[in-house]
Amino acid sequence: MRGCGFDLSFLVGYIAKYIGWIMIIGGLIMTFNGANFIVYGISFMVFLASTFMAFFFLVNIGIIHDDPRNIEGDEIPWLLFGLMILCLIFGSVCSYFTKKLVEKYSVLLLGACGGGMIVFFIMDRIDCENYIKLLVTVVGALLGGYLC
Repeated sequence: MRGCGFDLSFLVGYIAKYIGWIMIIGGLIMTFNGANFIVYGISFMVFLASTFMAFFFLVNIGIIHDDPRNIEGDEIPWLLFGLMILCLIFGSVCSYFTKKLVEKYSVLLLGACGGGMIVFFIMDRIDCENYIKLLVTVVGALLGGYLC
């Protein structure tokens, strides 16, 4: 199979003239109202990740055949379109529940991430087995979430 490409280079010329103003206005919005976008940013990243992972998983298990010559007619575009819609629905559901989770437990999740990262960086310098590093990192994340 071969993919199709989009030539979007003509847009760069239009945007390049205004990129400074776009960055300044975006920076001001994020400075004074950025905390309101955290939940939506995390939800959007979860939406993208879950949609792509579901699509890659479904394609790799063989729903779409590797050789399009084995499929009669125009079946491949309809299969891809249906698969894409299914994965978008899955990503939307994951994003919805992530938004609800982050709104309710955001401080706990940030504390757990911070505690896990700090312990992970410390354990990265220590020479021991990987499962011990993982166990200590999980304990650090649990402690970080508990202490917040």
